[in-house]
Amino acid sequence: AVAQVALPALAAARDRLEEFRRIYLEMLRLTATLSTPMQIGAFVLADLGIAVIFGQQWLGAVPVFRAYLGFRLINTLLEITDAATSAMGRPDIRLAVDAAQLPFFVAGTWFGLTVWGGIAGVAWSLAIVRAVAGLAYFAVVMRVTRLQIGETLRYLLPNALAGALMGIGVHVVRGMDVFQGVIALMRQPFLANALNLIVLTLIGAAGDFAILFALDRAGFKDVARIAWEIVVPESLRSWIAGRRWKQTCPPNPRPCASRFWRMR
Repeated sequence: AVAQVALPALAAARDRLEEFRRIYLEMLRLTATLSTPMQIGAFVLADLGIAVIFGQQWLGAVPVFRAYLGFRLINTLLEITDAATSAMGRPDIRLAVDAAQLPFFVAGTWFGLTVWGGIAGVAWSLAIVRAVAGLAYFAVVMRVTRLQIGETLRYLLPNALAGALMGIGVHVVRGMDVFQGVIALMRQPFLANALNLIVLTLIGAAGDFAILFALDRAGFKDVARIAWEIVVPESLRSWIAGRRWKQTCPPNPRPCASRFWRMR
């Protein structure tokens, strides 16, 4: 959804490189804010989530699912990069990267089967190939758009650090069995696992946003503003701004007029 919004915005700024870079980085940060904790949280709780959603008989899929999530950590951001290359009129960059990684796909499949063994080995070897190719693709686009690594890290590093700390925290809380007493009272394993999954997910979400707010308060506010503008239709935003203006301003609205237009 963010990529669909990013494409027309980037295309409109394709002739203004500074504006193009700003939009690209903001869309990357918004995507990372939403996707990074989801991928890391799902990685930590993969076995519990699969047991609740699909049943105990699917627990053998956990290693494959975790390999997929490791690749998705990077690939989700690459969807914004795809929007950037399309807006620049350079889809050939992605085509070249895909063509270059094809022989590594073949080698990765062979390595996963013969060295690591089984479908989990193939999943992890191909996830590594895709992740490395994705980083190379990202580096090429950074060079084309003249983005500096320091500036890019300033937008993405707080999300990565907050997600990592959140994942560690959820893992620790799960290992402490804080809710084991309540869960033990539930005679049905499915309900106990579902309650455990819901509670740990809520703890992870709250922890991630709290850590991110502490690490990068300005960036957190920017992400909230952009998400608000994407999710809420402009007509509704204007109506809310108008209601706020009427509630906070005196009967003579002139002193508040400039503030109202700044809010819009």
